Amino acid sequence: MRIRLTLLGWKAMSLLAALTLAFFATAYSNLFFLLVTTCAALGALGALAAAANLRGVAVNDVELPLAAAGERRAVAVRLTAAKPRLDLRVALLAADRATPAMPLGVCAMVAGPTTLAGELPPRERGVVAVRGLRLSSSWPFGLFAASRDVPAAAELTTYPAPSGEARRRTAGAAGDAANGPRDAGVSGLRPYRAGDSVTDVHWKATARRGAPVVKERDVEPPLADAAVVDRRLPPPEFAAALAGATADVLEHARRGQPLQLRSQGTRLAMIAQRDAAAPLLRWLAAATPLPADAGSPTEGAP
Repeated sequence: MRIRLTLLGWKAMSLLAALTLAFFATAYSNLFFLLVTTCAALGALGALAAAANLRGVAVNDVELPLAAAGERRAVAVRLTAAKPRLDLRVALLAADRATPAMPLGVCAMVAGPTTLAGELPPRERGVVAVRGLRLSSSWPFGLFAASRDVPAAAELTTYPAPSGEARRRTAGAAGDAANGPRDAGVSGLRPYRAGDSVTDVHWKATARRGAPVVKERDVEPPLADAAVVDRRLPPPEFAAALAGATADVLEHARRGQPLQLRSQGTRLAMIAQRDAAAPLLRWLAAATPLPADAGSPTEGAP
């Protein structure tokens, strides 16, 4: 818990100093003594009330959704307090203590479970580790500001702004279009059904059983598209590659289609599930360039 004077508090201290000087310098000692003691009592009460206003406030959850570079980000902080607390300011604290606190918003009142819907200004691409939240309040008089840090482990992920043109390549050989399923090997035999291809008829089994029998085949899913990012590129081309890969990821996630993200030492797969794009977008947010003599994007991918 930290308590400091606000700008209004410093002005009040200047007034208290002037009243104290007048108390010693003039004949109206009783009047100025009353004013000095009243101001001192109000200041002490303001400091104690500001500190008490933060006690009992707990942070239940922090939602920091992913956002593109240059876009504002809506955040949600779930607070709870056993007794009503007033005028609470909430700020985000980065793990790097040199980074200033990032204000999220103000709760006029926290009474029981309360959700603060805040917003963060646009940020550049990157991943910032969050170490906690800072709760502060200057209630009731605005003379003192009390603050308390609450630990909270989270990440602030800002992925590259997607480009207008997505760059896609299929995961198979060159020229292999992933437009439909591919036939695999024979997994068994089954009786003929209307619509089965004549080429699937197993003639030897048909002759033995005296009834049409066809081959049962496993059908492999379509080849997934692949977004390839070469980290050996110069900075402008590298940024363009990240933007193109981001457009790929977002488009495939919107359509519910699988996608592979490939780079030096990296191969991530996205399947048609909710939030499946998050690991790929996080990698794009944290990706760094490599020297020109590094291996190709397809070498050493786990």
